[in-house]
Amino acid sequence: MPPAKKICMSCVRLGNCADATVEMLKNDRGCGSWFAAHPNEVVARRKALSVAGTRALEAMISKSPPKKTATDYRR
Repeated sequence: MPPAKKICMSCVRLGNCADATVEMLKNDRGCGSWFAAHPNEVVARRKALSVAGTRALEAMISKSPPKKTATDYRR
C-alpha cells in the first residue's frame, strides 16, 4: 500500500486539531503536525463523506454526529 498523503482526512489528529477546517478537508490540505491515521479510519471517513456530504466534514472536526440524518442533507 502506498504511503498516506499528508492531508487532514488521513491524519490521526482530525477532531482534536484546532487548525483543521471544513475548507482544509474539502481541498485535501494538511499541515506540518500531520500524523498518519489507521487506513481503516481513513476509509470510514471517506464513506461518511459520500453519505452525508459536507455535514460529515463538520462532524469529523467537532467529533460529534450531525443532528439530522444523512437523508435530510441530500446533495
